[in-house]
Amino acid sequence: MKTTTKVFLMLSLFVFVPLSCDAQCTNSTSACGQGVPHFVKFSGAIKNAVRAPRGGVVAIRFVIYGDSTGGTALWQEVQNAHLDEQGHYDVMLGSTGSEGIPLDLFTSGEPRWLEVQALCQRATVK
Repeated sequence: MKTTTKVFLMLSLFVFVPLSCDAQCTNSTSACGQGVPHFVKFSGAIKNAVRAPRGGVVAIRFVIYGDSTGGTALWQEVQNAHLDEQGHYDVMLGSTGSEGIPLDLFTSGEPRWLEVQALCQRATVK
């Protein structure tokens, strides 16, 4: 690789990496809170016990946890989702309440886990 190409790549890294890091809001809680949405579009698919797609309307529970192994639910809601013939659905998390998903769930910077459970099934996915 030519020296000028290497220099150009190094300069690009020094310019673009700091710009992208500023967008992560690691130090300013108020700045991060402004960028956290109250409503989140979520898509998935539901299959029956033999992995065949389902259709129709299914009640689905969405739960946000602060720990990957469960623990206390930080937020939850149940929505009726319309499944297409392949079992796919789209929902807007937070839409069952007027305030949506509380901002304080995400302003701490701690990781969160979403559990999705079709209420007609026993198995859950995290």
